[in-house]
Amino acid sequence: MLLGLFFIAVGMSIDFGVLMKSPGLMAAILLGFLGLKLAVIYGLATLMKLPYQERPVFALLLAQGGEFAFVVFQAAAGARVFAPETASLLIGAVALSMLVSPLLLVAIDKLLLPRYANCNTPQLEEISEQQAAPIIVAGFGRYGQIVGRMLLAQGIGATVLEHDADMVETVRAFGLRVFYGDATRLDLLRTAGAANAKILVLSVDDMDQSLKIVDMVNEHFPQLQIVARARDVTHWNAARQRRDARRARGVRVQPAQRPHRARAAGPTPARSPPKRHALSPAQP
Repeated sequence: MLLGLFFIAVGMSIDFGVLMKSPGLMAAILLGFLGLKLAVIYGLATLMKLPYQERPVFALLLAQGGEFAFVVFQAAAGARVFAPETASLLIGAVALSMLVSPLLLVAIDKLLLPRYANCNTPQLEEISEQQAAPIIVAGFGRYGQIVGRMLLAQGIGATVLEHDADMVETVRAFGLRVFYGDATRLDLLRTAGAANAKILVLSVDDMDQSLKIVDMVNEHFPQLQIVARARDVTHWNAARQRRDARRARGVRVQPAQRPHRARAAGPTPARSPPKRHALSPAQP
């Protein structure tokens, strides 16, 4: 309430006649004020080594004027440091900077930030060598990592595809072999050995991408047994409908919300592949 009264008092002290008489001067003060602060703050952000994506937003959020300027300018005008007309221009410039900043943030978010999106993203080469592992793991998130560790512990070879470059870099730092590539692309699946593989562990988080891979595998690689992770019941039902519609050999789904039902529906993915498909340990 007191803050609201403060802003009301500030607004009542502004001589809007002065602002209307000098719109060009007001615009010059506003642009100069914002431009100077943006340049200084962006330079500080560079020295602080902030990520490229964060620097424009960081600079703009701090470039606008603050409420303390109202108090300082009013006190200066009361002490006759400068004329009341000058105080009105300065207070108006600070108020307009507060008004313009949210609009500039929206513009930066839509026009500038997309260009910075991949500045710090590592550029990795996609999988190019033909693979022959009997199991393909599409997506190396939480579920994919669990399956990958179980397969590694049992000595079973697997080709792992992950489309997140940061995740690939992180996993490779631990000595695991993960290929960078988008499993929704047919050519990359062929390179990963889908034509001769026996099992596809589908652990892609995005539901649409997961279902797209199911459709593509059922159409081009009917011999693949799909072990898919479903995020919810809707995802589970959609995968089952695609299995029935295309008459695939089977899509065994493990719902994330009710894992006990998935275990009752069939053998666990980590133990069933060696028994059902007679997979041999990977050669060193």
